[in-house]
Amino acid sequence: MMTLILHITSSDSYIKSTGIRCINAMCALSFWREFIAYFILGSMGLWLPPFLGASGANAVFDPMNVLTFGLVTLFIILEARLFMDKNDDAKSPGVTKLIVLLGVILLCIGYVKGVVTNGTPLFWGMGWVHISLFFTMLVWLLNHVNTSRYDPKGINEMLGGSV
Repeated sequence: MMTLILHITSSDSYIKSTGIRCINAMCALSFWREFIAYFILGSMGLWLPPFLGASGANAVFDPMNVLTFGLVTLFIILEARLFMDKNDDAKSPGVTKLIVLLGVILLCIGYVKGVVTNGTPLFWGMGWVHISLFFTMLVWLLNHVNTSRYDPKGINEMLGGSV
């Protein structure tokens, strides 16, 4: 497995530090475990019943099922960000908190719109539920990588402090 560690300095912009943390996260096994837990295993209720041919399960992305999965996922993300310890994101927690909060509000509207329109496609066969799921994944990614666990560790930090 390739190890790529990029460093974040205090003068880096929010976008640059998020990008560096994202690259560091993509190289970490813990990131992929959580991604699979949330979006592959957590979404089994969306894709498993139609795959098994369960009665009444006609569509993989049934709007009502996606609404339930999406809202639960969004509120887990929101809870994780709002009650995050200050040491978990020392770079710019306020910006990420604002983005997550606005994302949750807008995506809740998107999921409800998907149910109201009964999953009618907008373009390329994608409806509100598909778009909301995609942006939920982006909000999760932004929230998940913007933690101190994806900051690179310096030599002093690995040894337990200043030596």
